[in-house]
Amino acid sequence: MKGFSTRSGHRSGFSLVEMLVATAVFTLILVVLLQATGLITSVWRQSSGRITAFQNARAAFDTIHRELSLATLNTYFDYVDASGNLRTAANKSTFKPANFARASELHFVAGKAKNLIPSALSPTTGSALFLQLPRGYNSGAALSSLNLTLNTVGYHVSYRSGTDAGFMPSWLQTLFGDRHSFQLLQWLQPAEDMKVYESTNDTSWDLDWLPPEDSALRPAVIADHVLLLVFLPRVSAEDQNNLRIKFAKPTWTLSPGYEYDSRAWESGYAGSIAAGDTRSLMRNQIPPIVDLVMVAADPKSLARFDLNSATPPVELVPAAGAFELSEHLESDLDDFQKKLTNAAVGYRVFRSSVRLRGSKWSQQ
Repeated sequence: MKGFSTRSGHRSGFSLVEMLVATAVFTLILVVLLQATGLITSVWRQSSGRITAFQNARAAFDTIHRELSLATLNTYFDYVDASGNLRTAANKSTFKPANFARASELHFVAGKAKNLIPSALSPTTGSALFLQLPRGYNSGAALSSLNLTLNTVGYHVSYRSGTDAGFMPSWLQTLFGDRHSFQLLQWLQPAEDMKVYESTNDTSWDLDWLPPEDSALRPAVIADHVLLLVFLPRVSAEDQNNLRIKFAKPTWTLSPGYEYDSRAWESGYAGSIAAGDTRSLMRNQIPPIVDLVMVAADPKSLARFDLNSATPPVELVPAAGAFELSEHLESDLDDFQKKLTNAAVGYRVFRSSVRLRGSKWSQQ
């Protein structure tokens, strides 16, 4: 019986060589597809991880932006004497009214974190800010219906230990070490515990109302892996130009050292704020605008750094002397971004100019 053949008389089918070549080509295509799929999956996982990592930072940034816009001092006008002092318990017997001036028992203060924050909280380079706003937060059920009460709120970044000795077994602490992390912290004082009304003027920053280091109130972590937070109080460009002309200071700026203190006048502008300086405009008023800058890192980028030391890695903090003068904000921020890029650190910069709705800014 003859085998089946084509019209040309040759046998149908593929030769062994052809089968091997086809198999090799198919295998090569399959390997390429698998590699491409693996690469796409890896990129998707990394992108998804970064998006998730930065979501917390974005949420925290939006929270600060929103609360800054609600800042208030509840100012009013009251009599002052010829020296501009308000009536107090100490001078009430000799007080002679001579004029009116803005008055407020509340306080808006911003400045370098190292100057405002207790050392135990290990503030990094950058700013801190404290203010009062109507959060309506009370720690007791008896005051739960008072939903517009004022609270003291504060923000800053710290590099501190993440080991919780109260919950982590000792053998785990030994295994993982005293690992540190960059944290964006929020202070929130219940309305019934607010001490701002008890503030005195025996310090240049007049911050007796801030929670002491041994306070039972501890700041809450609202975002991890935040490397830098900067607050820059300022006026509008038009007001700044007018004030430069008025005070004959071509380089005038409201907060040259990122510092703003609505009650510095109580202590005679001690320290860096001298009597007669244009910063006396801060008296009992909040700035019209605050520039807000935050730099957050991708946590996977931080995994290769040694975070067991109480001193943060030099690659993750701005250079010494950075963010000291507000006129260098752009160049300092640019240098810090270059530093992070050179260290192969994934990061994101969040920026916004916040208009404070409660500001009734006056140049008088």
